[in-house]
This record gives sequence, C-alpha cells and structure tokens, in this order.
Amino acid sequence: MTETLTKLGVNWEVLLLQIVNFLVLLYILKRFLYQPILQVLEARRQKIAASMQKVDEIEQEMESIRHLREEIVAHAKKEASDTLLAAKQQSEALQQEMAALTQEKIQAMLAEGKQTLAAEKEQMLRATKEEIAAMVVMATERVIREQLSTEMNDRIIEHALRDVAESRQAERTA
Repeated sequence: MTETLTKLGVNWEVLLLQIVNFLVLLYILKRFLYQPILQVLEARRQKIAASMQKVDEIEQEMESIRHLREEIVAHAKKEASDTLLAAKQQSEALQQEMAALTQEKIQAMLAEGKQTLAAEKEQMLRATKEEIAAMVVMATERVIREQLSTEMNDRIIEHALRDVAESRQAERTA
C-alpha cells in the first residue's frame, strides 16, 4: 500500500503531518472558534426564546385588555341605554305633568270666565230692574203731576206694563 501511495505521489510523512496539523487545527477551531460561536448561538436562542415568551405574555395581556375593553364598552352602552331610558321616562312624566297643569289652568280660566259672565249677567239684570223701576216711578210721577184722566192713566199704565214686559223678555233672551 505504501508503494501504491508513493506511486501516486503521496508521502507518508507529509500525510501524517498534514493529518496532525488538521487535528490540531480542528482542536483549535473547536476550542476557540466553535465553542464561542455555539455560546453566541445559544445566547441568541435564549434571547429569542425569551422574546417569544414576552410576545406570548404581551399577546395574553393584550387579549385580557381587549376583553376588559369590551366589558367596559358593554357596560358603558348599558349605562347609556339606562340613562337614555330614564331620561325618556322622566321626559314623558314631565310632559304628562305639564299637560295636567295646563288642563287645570284651562279649567280654572273657564270657571273664572263663567263666574265673571254670571256676575255681569246678574249686574245687568239688577240694572234693568232698576231702570224699569225708575221708569215706573217716572211714569207715576208724570201721571200724578198732570192729573190725567182715567183713560190717559189706563194708556200710560198699559204702555209702562208693555215696557216692563219687553224689558223682561229682553232679559230672558240675554
């Protein structure tokens, strides 16, 4: 085999030295280059794992915040709905109260108007009666002053009675 290797141009000594050099180089690389690279890679893998864990924690926290926000929004919507309903009910109650108050004022004004009308009617009746009485007194005085004949007295009395009857009829129609 050595002959075959020599025929091929391979020197045992050089080959052996190259193998030893290669093993020394491999040991140096492993010791000074490969180990630090592995350590850097392991540190980087740990950082990535820690970052991924933080990302998971942040996602969980964001999900809980999102859930909390949804609860707050739902609660706010419910409160707004309740407030709106209460305001609507209060508005309806106030509207009914105002309508009742207005109706009471209208009834009071109508009653006052009726009382005023009745008082004015009564006053007009009294005034009419006083006028009739005054007319009767005047007619009587005229009759007495002139000392009229009975015929004339009858006509004056009839005329006065007609005036009284017409006045009463006018009062009834008023």
